[in-house]
Amino acid sequence: MPTARDLATGRRFSLEADESLLTAIERDDGRSNLVGCRNGGCGVCRIQLLAGRVRLGKMSRRHVSADAERQRFALACRTFVDWEVEFRPAPLPAPRPTISKRIIDHA
Repeated sequence: MPTARDLATGRRFSLEADESLLTAIERDDGRSNLVGCRNGGCGVCRIQLLAGRVRLGKMSRRHVSADAERQRFALACRTFVDWEVEFRPAPLPAPRPTISKRIIDHA
């Protein structure tokens, strides 16, 4: 049975076959601050995998770019553990301020 360990809290989770890491976390602790939309779109469950082997489902590139994925960032709701993994929560970076253009009518 695959297992996962959250290095931030030291908690261990057992996973059922084809169960996402987020589902296992929710089952163990329904109050987790990693729970968001549960379908790969919001980025709340963003983690960094530090050890182990996983399969990844489709994730929003807005929250996990291809470069971030190469650095082993993922969304827990789209992470399926094949072998024991260690991870830590990886909050999304603060959004960059956007500059909006204002059109001024001088008439």
